[in-house]
Amino acid sequence: MDGDELSLDAESDELVCSGASCTCSPTFGIGLVQGSDGTGTVHNFELVVPHTGGGFSAYYRNNATTALVSTPTWFGPKKVGSADVNGISMLENSSGHNLEVMAVQGSSLVHYYRNQSTKDWSSGTTVGTGVTGQPGFVQAKLSPGNFEVVVPLASGGLAHYWRDNSVASHPWNGPNTFATGRTYSAVSLVESNLGTNRLEVIARSGSTLYHLYRRDDRTWTTPNEIRVDSNQAISATGVHQFVQGEGGTKGNFELVVPLSTGGLRHYYRDNDDSTYPWKTSATWVDPINSYSAAGVIWSEYDHLEVVGRRSADGSLAAFYYDGGWQRQGKNASGTTVWSGAVFGGEPCCDPATKGQWSDPINSGAIGIHAALQRTGKVLFFGFTDDSDEGYSELFDPATGQATSPSGMQPHGFCSGHAFLSDGRLWVAGGHGDTHVKNSHRFDPSSSTWSMLTDMPNGRWYPTLTRLDSGSVMAISGATKTGRLSSTNPVNSTWQTLNTAGTLSAEKSVPNPFTSDGLSIQLYPFVFQLPDGKVLVHSGRGSRLLTASNNTWSATQYTTQYANSRTYPGYGSAVLLPLSPTDNYRARVMVIGGGGAVSNSGKSDPNDSPIPATATTEMLDLGAASPAWASKKSMNYARVLNTAVLLPDGKVFVAGGSTLGSADHAASPVMTPEIYDPSNDSWTKMCPMRVARLYHSTALLLPDARVLTAGRDHAFNELPYKWPERRVEIFTPPYLLNGSARPVIQSVASSASYGQSISVTLTSAVSATGIGSAMLMSPGAVTHGFDQSQRAVKLAITGQSGSTLTLTAPSNAKVAPPGYYMLFVVSTQGVPSVAKFVNLQ
Repeated sequence: MDGDELSLDAESDELVCSGASCTCSPTFGIGLVQGSDGTGTVHNFELVVPHTGGGFSAYYRNNATTALVSTPTWFGPKKVGSADVNGISMLENSSGHNLEVMAVQGSSLVHYYRNQSTKDWSSGTTVGTGVTGQPGFVQAKLSPGNFEVVVPLASGGLAHYWRDNSVASHPWNGPNTFATGRTYSAVSLVESNLGTNRLEVIARSGSTLYHLYRRDDRTWTTPNEIRVDSNQAISATGVHQFVQGEGGTKGNFELVVPLSTGGLRHYYRDNDDSTYPWKTSATWVDPINSYSAAGVIWSEYDHLEVVGRRSADGSLAAFYYDGGWQRQGKNASGTTVWSGAVFGGEPCCDPATKGQWSDPINSGAIGIHAALQRTGKVLFFGFTDDSDEGYSELFDPATGQATSPSGMQPHGFCSGHAFLSDGRLWVAGGHGDTHVKNSHRFDPSSSTWSMLTDMPNGRWYPTLTRLDSGSVMAISGATKTGRLSSTNPVNSTWQTLNTAGTLSAEKSVPNPFTSDGLSIQLYPFVFQLPDGKVLVHSGRGSRLLTASNNTWSATQYTTQYANSRTYPGYGSAVLLPLSPTDNYRARVMVIGGGGAVSNSGKSDPNDSPIPATATTEMLDLGAASPAWASKKSMNYARVLNTAVLLPDGKVFVAGGSTLGSADHAASPVMTPEIYDPSNDSWTKMCPMRVARLYHSTALLLPDARVLTAGRDHAFNELPYKWPERRVEIFTPPYLLNGSARPVIQSVASSASYGQSISVTLTSAVSATGIGSAMLMSPGAVTHGFDQSQRAVKLAITGQSGSTLTLTAPSNAKVAPPGYYMLFVVSTQGVPSVAKFVNLQ
C-alpha cells in the first residue's frame, strides 16, 4: 500500500463525541442512487448519510454541467429528521420517482420518503425493531415493484422485510430471519439477473464478508466467505456496498470495501465463469486514506461511481471508474494518484472540546475575497463562472440570504483591500490589464460601489493595510495581470488613499527587497506596528518602514524556514493581540506555507507534489534582539491556509493543502486547528465539510463564530475544479462549553483614544464575571491573509453590578482609527456578541 499521505493521519480523537448535543453513529451507512431529476442528458446523483447531530443529510450532484465547470457540482446537505440514524440505504421508487430511505435508528428500522413533486421529506415510519447496523434495500423489478430489505439483527442473524406495493396501504411484512449463528454489522443487497427475484446479499461479520442469496423457492443459501484471487481473505471494516454492473455478458458483481488495514478497494465477481470467482481490481479506489463506508452505483455514464466516507475526518469523497479508478494529482513521490474529490462531510466530534460546523449554506458567490461590514454582512467578490467577469454580493450570515450591491460593479479579483477609518472598504487593483489599475470603494451604509481615479500603475496581488493616519496603504502587486517576470515586473512602490478618496504619489520600495536578491513579492504580509512603524514580510525576509518619511530599516529579519511563506506557496500570518499589560508588545506569527515551489512568470504544475510545511515562527519585536524563532508546529502541514484571530486571544487556522501551491493544490486539510499563544500549543478542531483550497477565505463574525468560504473552478486542480459557493460557519468550543455567555446591553457607538468606555451588561454575566475585553477590526481577507485583521485588548478599570468600565487604546499607532468589534469575554472564556464601536 502506498503510504504517502495525501490527506490526513488517523484522528481517533476527532471521532470521539460524548457531549449532550452530539449523536455519533456506530455504523455509518451511505445511500447513493442516480435518480430521475436533472436538466442534463445525465440525471442527478442523490445521496443520504447519517447526520452527526441526528437525522440524516441529503445531498445531490447536478450532472447538467456547463463547459465552464470541469466537474459536476454537489449541493447540500439538507437535514432530515432528528433521531439517532446509524445505517442508511436509499432507492428511487420506479412508480412516482419518490426517493425511499431505510434507516436504522437506535434499534428500529424506519422508512422515510421524499415526495417527488414537493421535494418534502416524510416523517419516519417504524417497520421493525431489534435491528442494528447497515440495512440493504432494493425494489423488485417485477410488478408491482415490492420493496425488499435485509438488515442485521442485534441478537444475531439477518432479517428480511418486504413491502407489498400492490396494496394501497403499502403494508410491510416480516421479519423472516435467516443466516443465524453469527452477528452481522452491515448488509448490501441487490436483485440480480441470475434468477427470478433473486436477492443477493453480502454481509459483514467482524472483518469477514459473506455472500448468500435467496433461491427461487424463497429459501436462503448458507453464507459463504468471500475469498478473492488465490483464496485470499478480505479484511473488511465499516460499510461495504456492491451492485451488478454491465461488465461481462451477464453483468459482474462490483464490490467496494473499506479495508481494516486502510484504503478503499474494488473487487468484482465474474458471473460469466461458472465457478463465480471473486477477483481484485487492478487499481485501488483509494490506497491512501482509511474509510468507514462506501456507496456504489453503476451510472448513466456507463461506469461505477463511488462515494466514500473517510474515517479520519468524516469527509465524503467521490470517485469514478473508467477503465481504472481515476487518479488526478500526485503524491509527494511524484506518483500520479487521486484521493477523491471531497465535496462534503459528516464528522463526529464533541462540540464542547472540538467545536461545531454549521451545515454548508449556498451563498451564491465564490468567496475569493471577503470583507466583514459594520452591518454584520459579509461582502464577497471575485468572478462568476467566467473568470473574466467580475461579481460581488452581500451575504447575511444571520439569515443565509444574499443581496446584490448597487453601483459600478468592479472586477476586483486579484485586488487588495482594507477598511478606511470611515468604515468604507478600499479595493485596489483587479483582474485583466484593463482593471489592474482600478481603484474602487465600497460603502456599507448604502451597499454601494463607487469607482475612484485609476492608480498610475497596476497592482495585481497587492496588500493593503490601514495606517495610524486613518489612510490605507497599498504596496506591491504586479504591474500587469500574472506572476512576476521580466515583462511583468513588480510595482516596487507604496502609496496611500485617504477618506476623501485622494491617492498619494507612489513612494519607492527597496529593490532588491531582501538579502537573497529578490524584489518585494506579491501579496506580502504587512502590519501597522504599535510603535508607528510598518512591518513588511516578503518571501523569507521582513523589513520595517517609517511611513512618514519613507525610511526603510537596514535590518532584515529572515525566517528559519528555508522557503518563502508568501505567494505563491503562501501560508498565513497574524499580528497577535496587543495588550496594555505588556505595553502593546508586537509579536508577528507566520503559519504554514509551501515548499520549494515555483515563482516563475507561469504557474507550474510541477508544484503539485511538493510538500507543505507544518512549521510556524514568531518575530517578537519587543525582544532585545528581535529574530524569527520557531514555535510549535501545527498538527498538519498546510499551504494556502488562512489564520483568524479569536476574541479569547487564540488563533484559528483552517483550510489549505498538504501539497502544492497556488493553482496546483489538491490535497485538502479538512481539520482546522486553534493555537494558544499562552502555552504555544495547537489543538485539532472538528473537521469541516467543504474543502478549502486556493482562493478560499475565513473571517471572524460579530457573534464570535468563524465563516469560511470560497474555492474557485478556474485556478484549482482536478478533482476540485468547480465553483464552490457554499459557506460554512464554525462555532468554537468557547460557545459550547455550557458556561453562561455575556451580553452587552448597551455601549456608546464611538470612543476616543485613552478615554473610558462604559459597557452595560445584562444579568447573564455580571461585570465581575468578565475576564477580558477586546477590540477587533473587521476582517478583509484574500489569499490566506487578512489585510484588515487586528486585535487590541482593553484595560478593565471598573467592575460594578452590570457596569463594566474599560479604557480605550492610548493612540492610533496601537489601534488605527476606524470601526472595531467590541467583545467582552467571561472569566470562563466565553465571548459576547460584539457591538461595533467607531474609534477616533
